[in-house]
This record gives sequence, structure tokens and C-alpha cells, in this order.
Amino acid sequence: FRNALKHERQIELAFEDHRYWDLLRWKDAESVLNKPVRGVEVTKVSGVYQYSVVDVADRKFSQANYYLPFLRSEIQNSAGTLQQNPGY
Repeated sequence: FRNALKHERQIELAFEDHRYWDLLRWKDAESVLNKPVRGVEVTKVSGVYQYSVVDVADRKFSQANYYLPFLRSEIQNSAGTLQQNPGY
């Protein structure tokens, strides 16, 4: 059921900025976002269009990216009870 739910949310909310936050919530971001961003290169040769898939950019998503850093002032104001998230 969980895989069906994830797939449904991926399709239904594709362009509504929910996908990234779903990947973080489900802890799937490392496996999904550590792939190159791919695009299509279109060239015209003698009046005929040719399409080829190319890598546009590399992405790196690490375990530390699941959490945001605390502000330094918040850590100082906590008198040592608040510690920075790992990786920051």
C-alpha cells in the first residue's frame, strides 16, 4: 500500500512542490536524489531533428541534508542544551 501511495502522490502532486518534502519525510531522498539530472538535447541535421538524452547536472544528497542547521544564536541562547545537527 505504501508504494502505491508514494506513486500516487508522485504523479498527482508532481508540479506542486510536494515531492521533495515527501522524499524527506519518507527518508527516500538519498536513493532518489543522488542521481544525475537528465535532459534532452535537440539537434537538427539536414532538416531532421535528433534527440539525445544528456546529463545536465550531478546531485549530491547526504544524510545531513535531512535536517536543517540551528542558528548559532539559538545554540548560544540555549546555554549548552541544544546541539547542532550532524554535518553542520
